[in-house]
Amino acid sequence: MPEDEPGHAASDDAEVPICPGCMTENDPAADFCVKCGQPLSTMATTDPFRQTLSIGCWYRTAASGRIPPIVFWTTWLLLIPTGGFLMSAVLESFFAPAVEPSVGLRIVRFLICGGLLVAYIVLLYRMTANYRAHRRAERDSGE
Repeated sequence: MPEDEPGHAASDDAEVPICPGCMTENDPAADFCVKCGQPLSTMATTDPFRQTLSIGCWYRTAASGRIPPIVFWTTWLLLIPTGGFLMSAVLESFFAPAVEPSVGLRIVRFLICGGLLVAYIVLLYRMTANYRAHRRAERDSGE
């Protein structure tokens, strides 16, 4: 039997997935790291439900983990134009002349675009505070 061979147990230990983000050993069937939540399998990035969790890992890392400067500045460059579009949609739904068929539609658009705009502002604020704190800690430890 192959289970009784001495080399078989060593091959089982080699198959334990290790998270590339935090180096934690995980269950072989796990799609996400148990410690940091980073995606570990291709199923985590292709399944529609798990794909949203994979994207959430990026947001959690941006808001709390150490991020490289290129990721920080790219996020700002990508979210600022989108935030400007959302701001214009909020202002248009609030101040535009009443050419739309219902006030309810304007309120729904105002709430959706306004909520997304607030979420963008919160993400950029938390990411910036996190980035500055890590830069300050690196600078203080280097002195």
